Amino acid sequence: MTFGRGLPKHRSCGRRSARKWMTKYGTKLKNTVAVIANIIIAIRVSQDFLSFAEDCINIRYGNND
Repeated sequence: MTFGRGLPKHRSCGRRSARKWMTKYGTKLKNTVAVIANIIIAIRVSQDFLSFAEDCINIRYGNND
């Protein structure tokens, strides 16, 4: 696949390197964003889960203050 056949060589080469940079760092960026989103979701879920677990522990061990 050759992009920009009508363009001068150096231009298409620059475009290719930009594309390479995007594939190199774009996927990293996407993954980072996904990880951050997952962490936020996990924090929200874990907060709910922690309150639920605390209730369970309090009920189980009977230290309802």
